[in-house]
Amino acid sequence: MVSTVQVDQAEIRSSDNGNGVRHTAAIVSDVPATEQVTPLCRLLVKEGFAVDVLSTESLATHPTLVKHYDVAVLDLIRFDGQGQHACRWLRAPNEYLPIIVLCEENTVTDRILGYDNGVDDFIGKPYSAREVTARLRSLMRRSGSLASQHVLRYDDLTIDLASRVAYRGDRYIDLSRREFALLVYFMRSPERAVSRSEFLKSVWGNATNQEKSNVVDVYINYLRNKTEQGGHHRLIHTVRGKGYMLHHKRLA
Repeated sequence: MVSTVQVDQAEIRSSDNGNGVRHTAAIVSDVPATEQVTPLCRLLVKEGFAVDVLSTESLATHPTLVKHYDVAVLDLIRFDGQGQHACRWLRAPNEYLPIIVLCEENTVTDRILGYDNGVDDFIGKPYSAREVTARLRSLMRRSGSLASQHVLRYDDLTIDLASRVAYRGDRYIDLSRREFALLVYFMRSPERAVSRSEFLKSVWGNATNQEKSNVVDVYINYLRNKTEQGGHHRLIHTVRGKGYMLHHKRLA
């Protein structure tokens, strides 16, 4: 149901978030992923995006296909009911996701429906490739300034507080509620040794119950396992006699 588009690396221009991680884009079409979508796919891939292609029909039956994206483009004949639903499903995991609609029947009514359902911009067909990419860059800059208020970053670790998701590079980290809270505390106190009692007080709400002190060690191990999957270097280090520290370098 989802196809990922790839081209020769020599064709890809730089489009990363400053950490060497490529931006991700979703292309949603009201027709199957055929040659009608290919030019748009290749355009975004050449601009440096990692692209997933979905259909409005697949999203209608499997909205869980939606994941975190940096930008979304709806390639439609007309912005109808399925287009409205697609916008809401795309927006759900990311409040600040920029959404552009490329539409053949670009009427005032369609545009009003689009803006009411979370569309940021409409471009009529036939479209200029340069205009599409310029508007995408503009929307991403704008959404980035808003999202930055809700995003914590350290090294290649990212936490989106609004959507409650975490990434190591471009890899999604599946965290429990407690793991998420613990990682957020680390991210808000980077490169500082945090004691077990401080974690118990701030994350568990109990600073005196020593019987629970080992629960911190257990959850630290959970976080290490999840953040280090895929060969990533260690970020959560033990500081002997003091607790734990989030640091991008190995501690002596």
